[in-house]
Amino acid sequence: MSVRKDDVSSEFNRGAVDKLPETAFCAFLTKKFDRATAVKVIESFKKMDLPPPQDEKEFLVGSDGCLVFLNKYGLVMRIETADLEDSKWGADRINDSGWILNPLATIDAGKAIVEICPGCHFEKETESRWFLW
Repeated sequence: MSVRKDDVSSEFNRGAVDKLPETAFCAFLTKKFDRATAVKVIESFKKMDLPPPQDEKEFLVGSDGCLVFLNKYGLVMRIETADLEDSKWGADRINDSGWILNPLATIDAGKAIVEICPGCHFEKETESRWFLW
């Protein structure tokens, strides 16, 4: 029986993903959601060939998850609680409003949802910023 190179590399890659790196990002995901969800989030970054954050300076923690700003790629990754009934803030997911940045794509990652959003610059004029709040 012969073993194809693709079979060996896919098994190796799958095993490597199951081992979470010891980073602040993985620690946050594991604490916020669970280990299985953290693995799925890291796996989603790897499938898109995007670098997952390493330390706490590379992601912004929010009430129901976190934001990862990937300026080099012009993207923002929103990683939030998938089931909003489990949210301690009783939040609603609003993706159909012109006032809310809509995701380009959504990935199911267990207890989390990963939304890929276009990056955008913040309004430069102070008066316009207040209008957005």
